[in-house]
Amino acid sequence: MIYLGNNCKMWGGIMTHKIVHLEAMKMVGYSIKTTMLEVVTDNPVPAFWEQILKDGRFDKLLALNGGSPRSYGVCAMQNQENIDYIAAVALPDGVDAPIGYSVVDIPAGEYLAFETDIANIHAAYGYANEWTPKNGYTWAHGISLEMYDEGHRETQLFHLYIPIKKL
Repeated sequence: MIYLGNNCKMWGGIMTHKIVHLEAMKMVGYSIKTTMLEVVTDNPVPAFWEQILKDGRFDKLLALNGGSPRSYGVCAMQNQENIDYIAAVALPDGVDAPIGYSVVDIPAGEYLAFETDIANIHAAYGYANEWTPKNGYTWAHGISLEMYDEGHRETQLFHLYIPIKKL
């Protein structure tokens, strides 16, 4: 890991960021299709998480990962407007995804990493969009990750990973 020692002040709080290397991962989960406009105006993602937590699908996901409490929110940009959002777990090597689940491959590479909460997630993306060109980077691809170490709760801190590459 490369620590940059940078803090960004936004919306009254401080978010620390760093550049980290992530290995390639295969994710499996449940997905919804949405758009950038929906995410900004009437974000369907929190309701999606609430639904899979209530109906038992989240517990089924955790069982696929050997019961580990770590889960992910995978934001896969299909183009400038359309997004596939996947509530996911990392699929262990040698395990096939069950039929009916969404699967996404996360490329290995450098990621701009934040520790944040749901209330500041848009601020973190906004900061990343400003930080990348100012520091000689651009987005590497259209898949960003939210990593939840203890399941998924609206109030917890989580790690946000945004793929970057040098210009």
